[in-house]
Amino acid sequence: MSNRFGLMDESISILKQVSALASDKLYLVKFNLGLVYFESNQYDQAILNFQQAIALNPGFATPHFYLGNTLLQQRMYDQANIHFKSAIKIYSQKLKKRYVPNEIDGLRKTMLERHILSYANIGLSGDLTNDEEIAIVYTLKAIRTYQALTGSNRASNDWPNIETHNLNNRLNKMLKKYKFNSIRQAAISYKKELMELARKKIV
Repeated sequence: MSNRFGLMDESISILKQVSALASDKLYLVKFNLGLVYFESNQYDQAILNFQQAIALNPGFATPHFYLGNTLLQQRMYDQANIHFKSAIKIYSQKLKKRYVPNEIDGLRKTMLERHILSYANIGLSGDLTNDEEIAIVYTLKAIRTYQALTGSNRASNDWPNIETHNLNNRLNKMLKKYKFNSIRQAAISYKKELMELARKKIV
């Protein structure tokens, strides 16, 4: 479905034809249309189709995640964060249902990745708007969530391909930007939020 291969227009045409036939799966068609538009940088159309997918199936987390990313690209940070938070909530519920000790399948791995990246993207939006609390707390949540999820004996290639090194670098830059000497110093400022994070049982 990449425009590089000249397939974007064909993909859109096929998906629109399918939408007339698969009314019970229309939310999936709308999501995939949104994804094609997103990947070809046609953000207005991507937003419209992701919104339609969500309206048809509010419990479908993935359009929330991609709508958040699209709005982030458009610098619509508050709206993006609404959808990242919706994605976090839905993924959390679904991940609990799919939890089997010491096992991870492809779908769970994808959900874990998007769950963590939703936290990270809220942190990024905070940094881009110079909201230091959102920037630091949500970036830390992304890192801590990943650490909690990978704190077992499972093989590393079973886990989502999250660049934790980049997240740590991003957090360190934020601490420097907002004039904190350490995460401990930041924790004093955001004690309540970080204490809630520490107490929270992360999926």
